[in-house]
Amino acid sequence: LDFPPEDIIFDCNVLTIATGLPEHNSYGIDFINAVAEIKRTCPCVSFSGGLSNLSFSFRGLNSLRDAMHSIFLYHAVPAGLNMSIVNPGGLPRYCDIDEASRKLAEEVILNKSADGNHVERFLEYAEKVKNPPAAAPAGPVMKIEKSSPTQQIDFLRSLKETVECKAEHIQPKPGCAKVDVCRVEGPQETKK
Repeated sequence: LDFPPEDIIFDCNVLTIATGLPEHNSYGIDFINAVAEIKRTCPCVSFSGGLSNLSFSFRGLNSLRDAMHSIFLYHAVPAGLNMSIVNPGGLPRYCDIDEASRKLAEEVILNKSADGNHVERFLEYAEKVKNPPAAAPAGPVMKIEKSSPTQQIDFLRSLKETVECKAEHIQPKPGCAKVDVCRVEGPQETKK
C-alpha cells in the first residue's frame, strides 16, 4: 500500500441513542471517544459519520433531532470528526438551542448526569414535544433560532481543530513481526 495517510477516511458508525435500551445509552459518547482515540494514534486520517443515525428513535421530531445533531457535532468535531452529511443551514447553532433543551440533549449524548436518569428525562421531554399536554397552553417549547447557512458554516469551522500531519516514521527492527506499512517511509514490498 503506497498512499498518504491523509487519504484514509474512517466511516465509523454513529448508532442510535436514547432508545430505552440501556446498552444503547453510551453509543454517542463511545463514537466521540473512538474518533478521539483513532485521531490520537493516526493524526492524519479523516472521519465520516452518518449523523442521522444518532437520533433515529426520534423520527418525526425534526427540531429535536436537529438540536441533537448540533450538540453532537459541538462535541465530536473537536475530537476529530471532520466529515458528516449535514445541511449546515438546516441545523441550529449550539448557542441558539435553548438552555433546557441543550442540557437534556447534552446529557443523553454524553451519557452522563448527576442522578443517572438522563435518558428517562429525555424520553419524557421528547414525548411532551411530540404530544404537548392538553391542559397546558403549550408543551415544552423547543426554541431554536435558525441561523443562516453562512453562520452555521462559520460556526462549524470554528469548532474544527487543525491537526498538522507530522508523524514519526519508525523502521522496524529486523526479524520483528509484520511491518506496519502505515509507519514506514517509502514503498514497501508486500509479497513474500
